[in-house]
Amino acid sequence: MPIKLLLKEGIWALTGHASLLLGILFSIKILSQEMGPSLYGEFVLGISIAQLFQTFFFGSKFDGILRFGTVATGFEERVSYAKVVNKVLVDASKLCLLSGLVVTVAVYTALGKTWSLLVLATVIYAVASGVSTALGGFVNALRERRILALNQGTESWIKVFFAFGLIQISESKAVFALLGYALACSVSVIFLSIWLCRRIEFDLRFSGLEAVSDHVIRSYTKGFGLMGVFLWFQSYTDRWALKYFSSSSEVGIYSVAFAFGYSPLVAIVNLSMQIAVPIVYKSAGETPDFSSCQKILRSVDLLGLSMFSISAILALAALCFEEMIVDILLGEGYRDAASLMPLLLLAGGLFAVGETKAIFLNAIFKNKLQIGPKLSLAIFGAILTGFFTFYFGSVGAAWAVLSVSLIYACWMWRVAHLACQL
Repeated sequence: MPIKLLLKEGIWALTGHASLLLGILFSIKILSQEMGPSLYGEFVLGISIAQLFQTFFFGSKFDGILRFGTVATGFEERVSYAKVVNKVLVDASKLCLLSGLVVTVAVYTALGKTWSLLVLATVIYAVASGVSTALGGFVNALRERRILALNQGTESWIKVFFAFGLIQISESKAVFALLGYALACSVSVIFLSIWLCRRIEFDLRFSGLEAVSDHVIRSYTKGFGLMGVFLWFQSYTDRWALKYFSSSSEVGIYSVAFAFGYSPLVAIVNLSMQIAVPIVYKSAGETPDFSSCQKILRSVDLLGLSMFSISAILALAALCFEEMIVDILLGEGYRDAASLMPLLLLAGGLFAVGETKAIFLNAIFKNKLQIGPKLSLAIFGAILTGFFTFYFGSVGAAWAVLSVSLIYACWMWRVAHLACQL
């Protein structure tokens, strides 16, 4: 690839993720201050439920859409592939909504109106967010960095304004904040759908009549929806354990630390992947040989080392400038969150190392080799997090996240290097 084109793509990706990250941090600061630790904790738990639905019904679809979209290069191929994407997302949306309504009724029967409304709002957000993310993956596969950057940056800022506006008109602040997020994602879906239809001259009205089989995507992602549920369980055990063993306020404080500590590293990982993944997949092609596998592995190893180095530097800075972080970012109500940030920053860096190896496994079509490590660590991580949270509170939760991230990084490094020799 020409250096000029690569630089241009990198600049657009950096612009989009910088705007996205700033929007997320601004959203956390505004909503956490406006809602207070207790209500913000409920909002975060609602987000976690939405992530469960999105992960199970849409998460694996995103990987499949991105992987096979990179090799759909011709006009006819892209039109055909757009039909597949449309069918996959429509089916996923229907299943998500149906399952969500069943869960909402069950929650209403067991816990009453308040929690059932929260679950319903999370389902709506999960569908809108899942479709938006998947369409963004298709745009990324087409290497349209400018459009993706514009969409990502705009969506993150629209979220906070919609959420902040809606919570002013209702006492159910967590529910309406989630609906604000869903509304922002819906705007994104409309924008991306219109752009994609114009880009590949594809008419959604007729897509269902001529849609080609989607069995390739389904085969590629088979088992990953279930794996995603286990990963979700491990990822959110800390917040639900704090809710059970402590209070919603503790959830809110920990979530702010997590958002300013762990999440920025995930954002950097996403930025790197947005730039690197289509290039890596394109280089690997449909039948990668041993030589290309070695080359790709060296690249992702370097990427992982870079991610961890960034996390270590940020963790040291957070340790040295704790008071400044409280004054500028967190506020007095979230002072306890500052001490957790260095641990979570390191955890984010180690998680990034593991994720770079997942890129490699996906690229060489050995993606199912990551199921074992991820499932095992999801179960182990959930147990470890629950145990540490019960005895040590939010500090224990942070240490558990760091420990699991370290094991994940080492295990995935080993699996990737073994896969290269198979």
